[in-house]
Order: sequence, then C-alpha cells, then structure tokens
Amino acid sequence: EKNLTLEERRNYIETVLESLSTGVVSLDENDRVTTINAAATRMLSLRAPANGERGLEQLIASENWRVMARLVRRARRTGQASEQAQLAGAADGQTLPVALTATALRAVDPEKRGVVLVVEDLSELLAAQQASACPFCYGAKDGKSTQHMAVAIWFLFGAVLSVMGGIGAFSYS
Repeated sequence: EKNLTLEERRNYIETVLESLSTGVVSLDENDRVTTINAAATRMLSLRAPANGERGLEQLIASENWRVMARLVRRARRTGQASEQAQLAGAADGQTLPVALTATALRAVDPEKRGVVLVVEDLSELLAAQQASACPFCYGAKDGKSTQHMAVAIWFLFGAVLSVMGGIGAFSYS
C-alpha cells in the first residue's frame, strides 16, 4: 500500500516535470544528474543521455558548465542562487539566453546537499521586448532603419534651427 502510494507520487511528479517548458535538473551531492526533463535536455544541448551515473559536467559544453558550477556552488553555500546567462551550443549555432536558478536540497550534512537547477529560456521574452521597442534601436522590419533615422535627425535639426531663429539666436546686432 505505502509503496504503491510512493510510486503514484513519483509518476505524478515525473509527468508534471515532463510537461513543463522550463528546464529542471536535479543533481546529487557529486553533481550527477538524478532527474532531468525534456526541456532541460533541449536547452542544455545534452551530449549524452542522463542516467544518474554521469555528472552534468560530462554532459554539457564546458563553457556552460563553468556558469552552472559557479551557480551550484553558490546555492550549496547560501541555499539559493540565480543569474542570467547565455548558454552555448544551441541547435542553430546561436547562444540561448536563459535565467538560471539553483536551489540546494535539504540535508543533514551541508556538504552532501543535492541541488535543483531550473533553466528558463528567455529568447521569446527578449524577442517580444525587441519587437515592441524602438525600431531605430533594433532595426526596422523593412531594413530601412538607417534611412528612417536620417529623416528623423534632419527633422529634429530643422525644428531646432527654427526655434533658434524664432528667438533671435541668429541675429547680429
């Protein structure tokens, strides 16, 4: 009865983790991957399946591990740590902007604490911010941002000259 309840709970948690678009990775005290969902596998561009026998360092790009290791160490020391980063190794050769949060798991011995690492893809959020921002700052969709900027500058220059002329800034007396 008790084992059945535990198995049902484990299945429930695994189902929830797999349905998330946010990446979730749990590490044991030796940084071995004990749980990982599909979103984390995609975002971290894992080089091999995570089966609990290999450390995260062996599964992801070394430049990504440097960021993760620093975050995991800080979480073990303080309980939780967060930062934004650019992960290398995305499928299209681009970097992936992410928000990382590491939370240390409770343990009797602080040195034996595992960590849960949450990876949130920020690329859609950043794209939406850029799309709603000034076209001069992020480039007009039609590729004419330089032309638009030049027109705006000349318009402002003309307005400034007009105001200055109106107040007599160019009169010689």
